[in-house]
Amino acid sequence: MKSVNKCLKCGREVVKESSLLLCNLIYPDLTSGKNKKEYNFSDILLQSLCPEQTTPAWCDDCSRYQPTHQSRCIQALPNILVNNCGMESQKDKTFWQTQMDLLVQKAQQNMVGNEDQTNSNIKQCRYGANCTRAGCRFRHAGKAGETKAITSSHLYYTHSWLPLHIKIDLMEKGSVRIKKIEAPLNISSKTKSTGNENKPATDGNDKEEAETSDKESEEKNVKVIQSVTYDLCSVVCHIHDQASIKEMKSHLVALVKAGPGYHSRSVGSPVSQWYIFNDFSIMPIVAQEAVWFNLEWKIPCVLYWIRSDLPSDFIPPIHNPISLDVFGDDKCLARNGGRKMITFTPLAAEEIPGEGDIVAMDAEFVTLNQEEAELRSDGKMSTIKPSHMSVARITCIRGQGPMEGTPFIDDYISTQEQVVDYKTKFSGIKPGDLDANFSSKHLTTLKSTYQKLRFLVDNGVKFVGHGLKNDFRVINLVVPAEQVIDTVLLFHLPHHRMVSLRFLAWHFLGVKIQSVTHDSIEDARAALQLYQEYSRLEADGKVTAALKELYEAGKKLQWRVPGCSG
Repeated sequence: MKSVNKCLKCGREVVKESSLLLCNLIYPDLTSGKNKKEYNFSDILLQSLCPEQTTPAWCDDCSRYQPTHQSRCIQALPNILVNNCGMESQKDKTFWQTQMDLLVQKAQQNMVGNEDQTNSNIKQCRYGANCTRAGCRFRHAGKAGETKAITSSHLYYTHSWLPLHIKIDLMEKGSVRIKKIEAPLNISSKTKSTGNENKPATDGNDKEEAETSDKESEEKNVKVIQSVTYDLCSVVCHIHDQASIKEMKSHLVALVKAGPGYHSRSVGSPVSQWYIFNDFSIMPIVAQEAVWFNLEWKIPCVLYWIRSDLPSDFIPPIHNPISLDVFGDDKCLARNGGRKMITFTPLAAEEIPGEGDIVAMDAEFVTLNQEEAELRSDGKMSTIKPSHMSVARITCIRGQGPMEGTPFIDDYISTQEQVVDYKTKFSGIKPGDLDANFSSKHLTTLKSTYQKLRFLVDNGVKFVGHGLKNDFRVINLVVPAEQVIDTVLLFHLPHHRMVSLRFLAWHFLGVKIQSVTHDSIEDARAALQLYQEYSRLEADGKVTAALKELYEAGKKLQWRVPGCSG
């Protein structure tokens, strides 16, 4: 756009080019008591995109403040148009409500004599006569004298001031023409909506459309530089919880139109569908729900418009921001020779695990806050506050290749918080291992190790380990289920207990691990070997027999490894 400031005294013009990233909607002031005037949404959008005003401003030629005409000239239309609805002041809400009221009044005038037919088409409210929602748009059986109110509420739903589709023409000299359209003119058969994409009811603006046609005929000699049809693709609304006004509870919801491309991938049908995102709840809705508002509790905040003929290459391919460099950028924080005690061999360029490659993993944790519990009146303990665990060590081992079984990540995670229990017997972590001043380990930050794991996840590797679900939960890392191979689930019979890694390693591999303390390298290597053993049993068709033998041996030994304490 071009912003033009013209001094009305000397005629000096100052032109500045810039990009408008967000268009704030500007509303007329209808609170002065004058006759209420009806506006199209297109009128408001036009005066918001191309505002004009006269205000005092400094003029360098006049060397003083002079009346200055300020205007905006649009140079090009965007692929995505974003509008901030404002609505912070009561004045803006009053304008929006007035336009909805005028629209409904006009629709009511056109409905004279057709009330019975209209009421029969209104859906009955699921709560019936017990409904307490103010201005409910549905019919309530058993409530007398509500016909007029129900009809009015329903008209607010079916006659929306905000259109689903608009067309913007950019003409010579920067002038702009905006009009509402019922449906995109250039939409293909594949992107035509289903029954859920309700066509908005006519708002009775025949006179205004006729005036628009007259303007278009007057401007037919003006060259159109760019013409874009926009579809409303998302609306962000501010929701007030009317049931708890005293607490002033409110939150944002998003109403989003998922295009045919998404549904082609998810359900195989190229259709469009609106959804409402309310915290963790995602529900399909009809299109009219996105443009219906009750300003007492549902207030529009942001509107997103997207051009209907958006080119397929508009969205560039997504590149993983985490690259192989995360392995080279790793620095040891220990000031006591942590590099001398390095226990892993970094990956070579030709060793980078790719999609489907196996990586064995194990993690150890420490406790930052102890669990708080109380004794109930029935004699049972009740947890008041669970313990807070923090990851202290993460190990990843090569699952194939010449260096199979060799660690390439063995990071101790530095923490600034006070550790109340190192759980040395189960974690192998000792006091001082996580302190940069005293540690002799390869000490690093959680972010550094997290980025390495994310690189592996995004590369599609498969993680092998024992109890990985809990490990990933504490690390706060989401790994697709198809990329996780958990030996605790592989060696498990339905409706039977889970078997420890220690017992599995002794039973299937003939090795005794965790005899003194836990070591994540030893545990990860044992999980890898167990997975390889399972693969051999599966290839021979002996998995079921091996599992039955495992549980029989476990019951006889009470799940204790012979010759080991604990």
